[in-house]
Amino acid sequence: MRVRLWQRDLAVLEELASSPLLTSQVARLLGFPSVKKASQRLVKLYRAGHARRLAFFQASMHGTAEFVYFIGAAPHARTLGHTLAVAEVHVLFAEWLRRADVAGEFWYGSQLQLGFGVMPDGVIVLERGEKRALLFLEVDRGTEPLARQRPGYSLRTKLTAYAGAFDSGAYAQDFAWRGEFRGFRVLLIVPRGRVRHLQRLLRAEQFDFVLLSTLEDLQDGIDRPVWVTGQDDRVNWLGHPGDAPGEQRGEQSGPPLPTQTPPNLLKTRDVAPQVLPRKTPLVRHGDGR
Repeated sequence: MRVRLWQRDLAVLEELASSPLLTSQVARLLGFPSVKKASQRLVKLYRAGHARRLAFFQASMHGTAEFVYFIGAAPHARTLGHTLAVAEVHVLFAEWLRRADVAGEFWYGSQLQLGFGVMPDGVIVLERGEKRALLFLEVDRGTEPLARQRPGYSLRTKLTAYAGAFDSGAYAQDFAWRGEFRGFRVLLIVPRGRVRHLQRLLRAEQFDFVLLSTLEDLQDGIDRPVWVTGQDDRVNWLGHPGDAPGEQRGEQSGPPLPTQTPPNLLKTRDVAPQVLPRKTPLVRHGDGR
């Protein structure tokens, strides 16, 4: 089957070249009027040999398969659910960005080579004028151990690596090409039943740069106060109480974004430590960390 490639088809293929996979939900953001239209076009691209696909089943689909599209090696069945969850966050970010007056970029962790020993699921940079914010995305579907008594991977070891990069400033070298950053946030998305357990871990280890949310809560808006700290404060993704600044661009679902921009939108750490803080230095324990 041959198909004529239009501009949005090229955008789809470009996205496929950089993303681990693509769904019709993600493709809709590339210029399609609806998910149905995006799905129909993805089928044509697949049948013309421009993309590969596989069916993905999960309980919430009630036996109906969703197709995921990709170029190159097929995603591993064991990690497909996790990859789809990261892609869903990418969609939510892209939808927010279309109506926000803050410039932003998203990278999958596999697209970047970071030197401080962590591969995040995603990286978000927000920018307005000379002010910037750096956000690392992590998605846990409840399969990763919170901590281990013996050496091995756990959420605690990964967050400890982030803490080391924060305290040493090593992350700044990796993102010097993008500008100057003073601190960062880790946005950790977990199943609802894990939130309280993670909050205890954040308090015990003083991981005060980490914010928690669930995929369900993010449907209200990724920038909304749907994030919680280890101290159970409800904040937006920059760590502020209330909505993250941004202006409407056309129609949107949900409550409108504020039309006035608060003066402290993306203040850096030296002028507003509450924005992207690490309030206290990490307490080192006698376990080699």
